[in-house]
Amino acid sequence: YTVEPVSGSDIYLTLDSQIQLILEDALNTLEQNNEFTWATFTVMDAKTGAIVGSASSPDFNPNTLEGLTNYVNPLVGYTYEPGSTMKIFSWLAAMENGVYDGEEEFASGSIEVAGATIYDFNNAGWGMINYDTGFAYSSNVGATNLALKLEEKEKGKLKEFYESLGFGSKTGIELPGEESGILRLTYESEIATASFGQGITTTPIQNLQALSILTNDGIMLKPYIVDKIVDEEGNITYEGGRKELGRKVSSESVKKIYSLMYDVVYNGLSTVWQPNNVTLAGKTGTAQIASPNGGYLTGSTNYIRSFAGIFPYEDPEYIFYVSVKQIDGGASAFASVVTDDIESIANYANITN
Repeated sequence: YTVEPVSGSDIYLTLDSQIQLILEDALNTLEQNNEFTWATFTVMDAKTGAIVGSASSPDFNPNTLEGLTNYVNPLVGYTYEPGSTMKIFSWLAAMENGVYDGEEEFASGSIEVAGATIYDFNNAGWGMINYDTGFAYSSNVGATNLALKLEEKEKGKLKEFYESLGFGSKTGIELPGEESGILRLTYESEIATASFGQGITTTPIQNLQALSILTNDGIMLKPYIVDKIVDEEGNITYEGGRKELGRKVSSESVKKIYSLMYDVVYNGLSTVWQPNNVTLAGKTGTAQIASPNGGYLTGSTNYIRSFAGIFPYEDPEYIFYVSVKQIDGGASAFASVVTDDIESIANYANITN
């Protein structure tokens, strides 16, 4: 990892060598079994904001620079449409602004917005379902309905909420080359698609920062990767640590969305995200990739797949955010590596069930 240099000083990072090795092994497994463009795996301490492990592919040998194609660190420098992991935050926005009733039903499948049709990922939907189930099933129609209800109550509320969680701004982590991402939520169609993570861009570190509200009772933490900086005389000139960025959501909303993230893993449409030795709360993301010619790329592999996970569910210690671009094995291949990774971290940290 490259951090801003400090002349004559030693920089100590927060990375845990064993967790780092686990992440790198996971990416090696992914490379051996699948084709993809890039991938990034990061683990953050749920209670402090410290980055305890972060690996990406393609990578390079820092001693020889073999394999180096650019100096962009994916953790802070890759911006992309995050997809349905943003439903965590659009659902929270609805809860915090009084427009959410988890038992209220809506017609899934498709919805017309500003002359365009928005579909659920299976196109047909699941008939009439409620919003709690809509989250577990990752309904784009449900997300759109909630965003438009929010906009009807007060214009600009979804964007305001996203901004309050740091999206659209740099986190200020001690790494060079950080990008801000872009929030476009002016028109009704943009508000609708932003509710399920399309038409906006974020970075992995922004997602981790926002997810920290779920493990700190609604208070957001600033992520950090430098533990301390020691000068030539042995004096500590900089020391990282837990830094609170204020309360963003209520305890009630945190408990509700956290339980819905449990349902995604254990009561949703797929069992592939269930680790064997630790209980997990999570949310998947599958985002289309913008085409340079306008619109989105087509084809079965032209997606950015991501997963936001928190474990152990009962008393969170780690926040796990991973993403991969254009993987050929689909969600199942990705999930297999991710859950194996989580199991290995749980074993190492002695937090198994």
